Amino acid sequence: MLASGLVLAAAWIWLSCKQSQKTHNQAIAKAKPEKEKAPRSYLLPMMAEHQLNMLRDPHTGNMLCIAVDVDNENHLLAGSASGGMWESNTEGNLWHKVTAPDAEQSATCVAQDRRTGKHHTWYYGSGELLSTTNRNVSTSVRTVGLGNGIFKSTDNGSSWQALPSTQGGQPGVLKDVFQGVWRIVTDPVTMNKDVVYAACYGAIMRSEN
Repeated sequence: MLASGLVLAAAWIWLSCKQSQKTHNQAIAKAKPEKEKAPRSYLLPMMAEHQLNMLRDPHTGNMLCIAVDVDNENHLLAGSASGGMWESNTEGNLWHKVTAPDAEQSATCVAQDRRTGKHHTWYYGSGELLSTTNRNVSTSVRTVGLGNGIFKSTDNGSSWQALPSTQGGQPGVLKDVFQGVWRIVTDPVTMNKDVVYAACYGAIMRSEN
């Protein structure tokens, strides 16, 4: 009988503790403010309406690259897969297109010459090529958009000119190395030559002029 009584007493104490804990948790839950649901995008809610207009522009395309001027953090350049190069002088609040309407509209990478006295010089590459869908059985690239060379600006990104040595790719046919440019890097040390490297379709290209 004593053992049974102890078991019942222990069970009653355990149930009482559980009920007390449940009541305590409910009280804490009511006291806490309701947690806001996280937005689906962490980028768009932070962007002003005029910034979103650039993304909504049907001629902009996917934005593939962005760079900040080393001399002026308010000055930005951003490249689009099919909408050319865009410039902002207001930390990204307002944008305007700097690629000519009749020029190549693909801008996949952008780089600033960071040598002293050369910061006004920029380069951008064209051509959006993605990796193979199934690398273990295929070596064919999954082409999104063919480019046509590398472009250069000598007025800090306000206007751009095609580099003739990188032009000449046949539209719709992927053959030339400069039809897909993934990255451009300038030599930050050499001062007597303008050394530029470009990671292109099938090759790393180098220029000294």
